[in-house]
Amino acid sequence: MHWGETKTWYGIPGDDAEKFEAAIKSEAPDLFEAQPDLLFQLVTLMSPKRLKEAGVRVYGCNQRPGEYVITFPKAYHAGFNHGLNLNEAVNFAVPDWLNDGRDCVRRYQEHQKLPVFSHEELLITITQHSTSIKTATWLLDSLREMIDGHLALRKKLRQAVPNIPEVTEEQDVPEDQYQCAVCKGFSYLAQVTCQCTKQVACLEHWTELCGCPHTNRTLRQRFDDDQLLGILRKVQERSTAPITWRRTLQATLAGPEKPELSALRSLATDATEMEVTLPEYPNLRKFVDKANHIVQRALDILRERPLPTFRKYLPRKQNSEVQPLANGEYDAQDVADLLREADELWFDSSEMRDLVNLDRWAAGWDRRAGEMLAELHRAGPNAPLDKAAWDTLFFGAYSYNYSLRRFEDVGRVAKRIRLLEELRAVQDSPLTMEDVEELQKQAVNCSLPPENEQAVKLKELAERGTQWCKYAHMVLDTPIIALEDLNKLVAPPCSVPVFPSLLERIDSVRGRAREIEKQAKAILYPSVGRRTPIQEAMRLVSTTQKDFLIPAVQILADVAPQAAHIEKTCFDIINNRYSPQASHKPLFEELRDMRNTVQKKLWMFTIPSFDI
Repeated sequence: MHWGETKTWYGIPGDDAEKFEAAIKSEAPDLFEAQPDLLFQLVTLMSPKRLKEAGVRVYGCNQRPGEYVITFPKAYHAGFNHGLNLNEAVNFAVPDWLNDGRDCVRRYQEHQKLPVFSHEELLITITQHSTSIKTATWLLDSLREMIDGHLALRKKLRQAVPNIPEVTEEQDVPEDQYQCAVCKGFSYLAQVTCQCTKQVACLEHWTELCGCPHTNRTLRQRFDDDQLLGILRKVQERSTAPITWRRTLQATLAGPEKPELSALRSLATDATEMEVTLPEYPNLRKFVDKANHIVQRALDILRERPLPTFRKYLPRKQNSEVQPLANGEYDAQDVADLLREADELWFDSSEMRDLVNLDRWAAGWDRRAGEMLAELHRAGPNAPLDKAAWDTLFFGAYSYNYSLRRFEDVGRVAKRIRLLEELRAVQDSPLTMEDVEELQKQAVNCSLPPENEQAVKLKELAERGTQWCKYAHMVLDTPIIALEDLNKLVAPPCSVPVFPSLLERIDSVRGRAREIEKQAKAILYPSVGRRTPIQEAMRLVSTTQKDFLIPAVQILADVAPQAAHIEKTCFDIINNRYSPQASHKPLFEELRDMRNTVQKKLWMFTIPSFDI
């Protein structure tokens, strides 16, 4: 009820339906004789008190807004409203109603009452729209009873009318074309027709269809016999799936060999899809989950690991990510533990068999590695290495996530092969000292024998670089650095590796020295008409001689004092301060000599007193 005033209900349980019918018929026998289907017309009432007196159970209830009232099959009921209200009614059915529905169809046929829908069509429709095992379980009995009973009627008809024409319809037809003209019931699966009428009859009342000879009859079917049996067989197979599943499980577990995990997984999956309760399923699910956990750990061991990548050590500035060389994570003890757990749980699988074979594979790999390493040791430090053979052995170790005893030794040989290739490729290329140090580090990492010719060349290269760098540091650490030494260092031979930072430092110091040299030469060899004051030249000499030894500055250091002496002498003469020494020449001869000196050697300086 949605809203409104109370509604009072009276109801009779389905078990008392026959008592009720007998009681009401005894009250009005004449009416029922005239109208056999009077009860289905909803126009007859009887006092609840009289019914109780006849031994019929009668119940009553009051329904109010928000409340539901459910009437079960065969339960007669009646009621009245206390006032205005709004009620909604709907017909629904649960699986166990099918038997009641079948009984209802029979009773309707007995009373020639028009049914609401076709019970036969309902069952067939269920088979077409629901293929679950759960549906098949509750549908099978009703479907079998319907099909067996119907096929029995067909057989009886064929016996009564031998060679009766039969027609199978491919599509459903309207209800009025399969409603029996005699009992008013729906005969969905098959009907009997006659040429004299458009009406049809069910297989129980076909003789009453018309007065024509029986040979004029035709059997019109929605499904032929084989189709009906096929429908029944499919439902039966689905309904017996739990029994088949249980038998398969028992057979799988009862064998002398360990049960295959794939078969148990399949059974667990089938049980889930059945949507029915299987008592064995919870334990099976736990078993499969435990086995899956063991198998997953086995797969971690059996999985292929990402192959490593070998990068070139030169050039050193590489941004590419390199997969490191790494041994497997699991060892023989881990394998033994998993096999023991699988044996205790009692199952087998392809993964477990692969684990059994893994020890054999590892032993073979280790034996091969030992043979190749021993041969390498006997061959000597300069023996050629078969890159293909060593790579096959090394990369084969990555087939499983398994720790191998000689993996690191084989990995060092694989790295050694690539290092030797690189050393041969760069032997004529200029290298920095950082390059050489990196190559030496990698030579140690891959255990490159010191006697190997490439190792010897690398050592010699490192020694030349070390000597050069030692000499360069000695030059740079000298209190007064000679420009000549810097010029020797600025362009080391290609066969000598150096540190770029050291070379940059040498270039910087040499650049300062050359700038000073340039200033000194600009004073000593000026352009036309340009002369430099003596004090400026003296300052350059004084500043430079603290840090550098530069030939041009040394020349300037020799001539600048002479110019300064002449300047002082001339200044003293002009200011009447000159006092010649005993060893000096006469004044004018002295002045003549100073003029010649200035003109020949000191012409690049500005000498104010001399010019006066």
